[in-house]
Amino acid sequence: MARRKAAAQAAPAGDDGRTIYAVAKGVDMVNGHPVTEGAVRLTTAEALYDQALGRISPQPAVQDGTSDDRA
Repeated sequence: MARRKAAAQAAPAGDDGRTIYAVAKGVDMVNGHPVTEGAVRLTTAEALYDQALGRISPQPAVQDGTSDDRA
């Protein structure tokens, strides 16, 4: 249940239902795809496995409603 709550508080990434997640240092694959940047956009279902392993974490929403793209 804590995972769902954390994902709900993450910054929305757009109308496609995906959320921006920060990628932990040293991680080169998330959800079966290579990581080329410090952040990925995933649905809650796609993120569950990597989030449970600590590979990604939801990026907090910035007060102006946009995401914080610093990773």
